[in-house]
Parts: sequence; C-alpha cells; structure tokens
Amino acid sequence: MDFEMVFAAALLTDDILAAIHDLHAYANGGGTAISRDKLREIVDKYVTFDEKDFPELRRDADWSAVVAYWREAVADMEKASKGEIPVYK
Repeated sequence: MDFEMVFAAALLTDDILAAIHDLHAYANGGGTAISRDKLREIVDKYVTFDEKDFPELRRDADWSAVVAYWREAVADMEKASKGEIPVYK
C-alpha cells in the first residue's frame, strides 16, 4: 500500500486537518519508519496554507493519479472480499 497515495485520497474525502493527523498517527504507530522530513514532504506535495494558516488542497498536485490509485485499490478490496485475490497482494 502506498501510504502517500492513501493520504492524498483521504484529502479528497476527509477534512484536510484530519487527514494530516491520520498521516502522523500512521507514521508514529505500527512500526513504520517514516521520518518527519518525509511526512512534511508528503503534506507539502498535496496541501498548501493560506495567509491565515488555513489548509487548502494544492491545485498543482496530480489529483487524477490519486483518483486512479484509489479506484484500483477499491477494486482490489472488492476482489479480495470475494476471495478472488489475496488480501495482501
């Protein structure tokens, strides 16, 4: 699973600050080895902040790639739930 793309997809379906919080929680738990610099790089790739520090989605991010990744992931989850492919591929 590409945690960067999962984070980006969450930005499209969730509150931006909640998605950032979830990314930090994922990085801090479960034995993952994601540095603070990598987290900052991922957030900066998809999120910008206005003059009042309110988060906004970046207009120059490749959102079509995010949507394509998410559609494929959902299709794989559906196949896995039917036993057509292993849960973890």
